[in-house]
Amino acid sequence: MSKRSQLLLREPRWRTANTLARTCIPFPVASWIYENGSLTARLRRLYGDNFKLRVVNQSWLHPYQDEASLLGMPSYRHALIREVLLCNGGLPMVMARSVMPFDVLQGGGKRLTRLGTRPLGEILFSYRGLRRDCLDYARIDAIDWRQEAARFAGREAAWGRRSLYRVAGGHMLVCEFFLSKLLFSL
Repeated sequence: MSKRSQLLLREPRWRTANTLARTCIPFPVASWIYENGSLTARLRRLYGDNFKLRVVNQSWLHPYQDEASLLGMPSYRHALIREVLLCNGGLPMVMARSVMPFDVLQGGGKRLTRLGTRPLGEILFSYRGLRRDCLDYARIDAIDWRQEAARFAGREAAWGRRSLYRVAGGHMLVCEFFLSKLLFSL
Protein backbone atom coordinates (compact mmCIF):
# COMPACT_ATOMS: atom_id res chain seq x y z
CA MET A 1 0.00 0.00 0.00
CA SER A 2 1.42 3.37 -0.96
CA LYS A 3 1.73 6.23 1.48
CA ARG A 4 -1.34 8.47 1.29
CA SER A 5 -0.01 11.31 3.42
CA GLN A 6 3.26 12.85 4.53
CA LEU A 7 1.52 14.22 7.64
CA LEU A 8 -0.86 11.52 8.87
CA LEU A 9 -0.36 7.86 9.67
CA ARG A 10 -4.09 7.19 9.35
CA GLU A 11 -7.21 8.99 8.30
CA PRO A 12 -8.80 11.06 11.08
CA ARG A 13 -12.26 10.15 12.38
CA TRP A 14 -14.29 13.07 11.12
CA ARG A 15 -17.58 14.20 12.67
CA THR A 16 -20.16 16.63 11.31
CA ALA A 17 -19.59 20.13 12.67
CA ASN A 18 -23.23 20.92 13.39
CA THR A 19 -24.67 23.23 16.06
CA LEU A 20 -24.64 20.51 18.74
CA ALA A 21 -20.98 19.73 18.06
CA ARG A 22 -20.06 23.37 18.63
CA THR A 23 -21.00 23.04 22.31
CA CYS A 24 -18.54 20.11 22.71
CA ILE A 25 -15.54 21.89 21.18
CA PRO A 26 -13.40 24.21 23.35
CA PHE A 27 -13.96 27.88 22.44
CA PRO A 28 -10.44 28.63 21.11
CA VAL A 29 -10.81 25.61 18.82
CA ALA A 30 -14.37 26.41 17.71
CA SER A 31 -13.27 29.88 16.66
CA TRP A 32 -10.99 28.28 14.04
CA ILE A 33 -13.18 25.34 13.04
CA TYR A 34 -16.21 27.52 12.33
CA GLU A 35 -14.25 30.31 10.59
CA ASN A 36 -16.29 31.19 7.49
CA GLY A 37 -13.68 33.24 5.71
CA SER A 38 -10.24 32.43 4.41
CA LEU A 39 -7.96 30.83 6.98
CA THR A 40 -5.02 32.30 5.05
CA ALA A 41 -6.45 35.81 5.41
CA ARG A 42 -7.00 35.32 9.15
CA LEU A 43 -3.43 34.08 9.66
CA ARG A 44 -2.05 37.00 7.61
CA ARG A 45 -3.97 39.43 9.84
CA LEU A 46 -2.46 37.74 12.92
CA TYR A 47 1.14 37.35 11.74
CA GLY A 48 1.58 39.93 8.97
CA ASP A 49 4.89 39.51 7.17
CA ASN A 50 5.82 36.61 9.46
CA PHE A 51 3.18 34.44 7.76
CA LYS A 52 4.96 31.79 5.66
CA LEU A 53 3.92 28.64 3.86
CA ARG A 54 6.10 25.56 3.52
CA VAL A 55 5.12 22.81 1.09
CA VAL A 56 5.60 19.35 2.63
CA ASN A 57 4.37 17.42 -0.40
CA GLN A 58 2.40 17.92 -3.58
CA SER A 59 1.89 14.81 -5.69
CA TRP A 60 -0.67 12.50 -7.28
CA LEU A 61 -1.68 9.97 -4.61
CA HIS A 62 -4.65 7.82 -3.68
CA PRO A 63 -6.87 9.71 -1.25
CA TYR A 64 -8.10 8.02 1.91
CA GLN A 65 -11.26 5.93 1.43
CA ASP A 66 -13.50 8.44 3.22
CA GLU A 67 -12.04 11.32 1.17
CA ALA A 68 -12.68 9.50 -2.11
CA SER A 69 -16.24 8.70 -1.02
CA LEU A 70 -16.97 12.31 -0.04
CA LEU A 71 -15.56 13.51 -3.37
CA GLY A 72 -17.64 10.94 -5.26
CA MET A 73 -14.61 9.34 -6.89
CA PRO A 74 -13.41 5.72 -7.01
CA SER A 75 -10.80 5.00 -4.32
CA TYR A 76 -8.38 3.61 -6.92
CA ARG A 77 -8.16 7.00 -8.68
CA HIS A 78 -5.39 9.43 -7.90
CA ALA A 79 -5.97 13.02 -6.81
CA LEU A 80 -3.52 15.88 -6.47
CA ILE A 81 -2.76 15.95 -2.76
CA ARG A 82 -1.00 18.99 -1.35
CA GLU A 83 0.19 19.10 2.26
CA VAL A 84 1.61 22.29 3.71
CA LEU A 85 2.64 23.99 6.93
CA LEU A 86 1.27 27.47 7.65
CA CYS A 87 3.80 29.19 9.85
CA ASN A 88 4.46 32.21 12.01
CA GLY A 89 8.03 32.78 10.84
CA GLY A 90 9.49 29.27 10.98
CA LEU A 91 7.06 27.94 13.60
CA PRO A 92 4.18 25.85 12.16
CA MET A 93 0.76 26.83 13.49
CA VAL A 94 -1.44 24.90 11.05
CA MET A 95 -0.88 21.77 8.98
CA ALA A 96 -3.10 21.52 5.93
CA ARG A 97 -4.04 18.84 3.40
CA SER A 98 -5.90 19.49 0.16
CA VAL A 99 -7.34 16.77 -2.06
CA MET A 100 -8.03 17.93 -5.61
CA PRO A 101 -9.55 15.46 -8.09
CA PHE A 102 -8.52 15.69 -11.73
CA ASP A 103 -11.81 17.29 -12.87
CA VAL A 104 -11.32 20.32 -10.58
CA LEU A 105 -7.90 20.95 -12.12
CA GLN A 106 -9.22 21.47 -15.65
CA GLY A 107 -9.95 24.84 -17.27
CA GLY A 108 -9.85 27.63 -14.68
CA GLY A 109 -8.81 25.17 -11.98
CA LYS A 110 -5.53 24.45 -13.75
CA ARG A 111 -3.83 27.25 -11.80
CA LEU A 112 -4.30 25.17 -8.63
CA THR A 113 -1.55 22.84 -9.91
CA ARG A 114 1.00 25.70 -9.97
CA LEU A 115 0.68 27.21 -6.51
CA GLY A 116 4.28 26.82 -5.39
CA THR A 117 4.50 28.51 -1.98
CA ARG A 118 1.36 30.54 -2.59
CA PRO A 119 -1.45 29.56 -0.19
CA LEU A 120 -4.40 27.71 -1.71
CA GLY A 121 -6.79 30.04 0.15
CA GLU A 122 -5.63 33.02 -1.91
CA ILE A 123 -6.86 31.30 -5.07
CA LEU A 124 -9.79 29.38 -3.63
CA PHE A 125 -11.52 32.39 -2.07
CA SER A 126 -11.18 34.37 -5.30
CA TYR A 127 -13.50 31.95 -7.18
CA ARG A 128 -16.95 33.33 -7.88
CA GLY A 129 -19.59 30.98 -6.58
CA LEU A 130 -17.29 29.20 -4.13
CA ARG A 131 -19.47 27.18 -1.78
CA ARG A 132 -18.74 25.05 1.26
CA ASP A 133 -20.97 22.00 1.02
CA CYS A 134 -19.77 20.22 4.15
CA LEU A 135 -17.85 21.00 7.34
CA ASP A 136 -16.46 18.28 9.62
CA TYR A 137 -14.15 18.31 12.62
CA ALA A 138 -11.79 15.81 14.23
CA ARG A 139 -9.44 15.51 17.16
CA ILE A 140 -6.11 14.01 16.13
CA ASP A 141 -4.01 12.25 18.75
CA ALA A 142 -0.24 12.69 18.82
CA ILE A 143 0.27 9.05 17.78
CA ASP A 144 -1.60 9.68 14.51
CA TRP A 145 1.09 11.96 13.01
CA ARG A 146 3.97 10.85 10.83
CA GLN A 147 7.41 11.57 12.29
CA GLU A 148 7.98 14.98 10.65
CA ALA A 149 4.49 16.22 11.52
CA ALA A 150 4.88 14.97 15.10
CA ARG A 151 7.87 17.28 15.52
CA PHE A 152 5.52 20.23 15.02
CA ALA A 153 2.39 18.88 16.69
CA GLY A 154 4.20 17.80 19.83
CA ARG A 155 2.63 15.43 22.32
CA GLU A 156 -0.71 17.16 22.47
CA ALA A 157 -3.82 16.34 20.48
CA ALA A 158 -4.64 18.68 17.63
CA TRP A 159 -8.02 19.70 16.31
CA GLY A 160 -8.88 19.83 12.65
CA ARG A 161 -11.60 20.77 10.24
CA ARG A 162 -12.43 19.39 6.82
CA SER A 163 -14.32 21.44 4.25
CA LEU A 164 -15.82 20.15 1.03
CA TYR A 165 -15.79 23.03 -1.44
CA ARG A 166 -17.63 23.26 -4.73
CA VAL A 167 -15.25 25.00 -7.10
CA ALA A 168 -14.31 24.98 -10.80
CA GLY A 169 -17.09 22.58 -11.78
CA GLY A 170 -16.32 19.98 -9.13
CA HIS A 171 -15.49 19.39 -5.48
CA MET A 172 -12.27 19.48 -3.51
CA LEU A 173 -11.42 18.83 0.13
CA VAL A 174 -9.40 21.11 2.36
CA CYS A 175 -8.33 19.75 5.77
CA GLU A 176 -6.67 22.05 8.31
CA PHE A 177 -5.15 20.92 11.59
CA PHE A 178 -4.75 23.60 14.26
CA LEU A 179 -1.73 23.10 16.49
CA SER A 180 -1.82 23.99 20.18
CA LYS A 181 0.79 26.73 19.54
CA LEU A 182 -1.90 28.57 17.59
CA LEU A 183 -4.94 27.74 19.68
CA PHE A 184 -3.61 28.61 23.07
CA SER A 185 -1.12 31.38 22.33
CA LEU A 186 -3.65 34.10 21.46
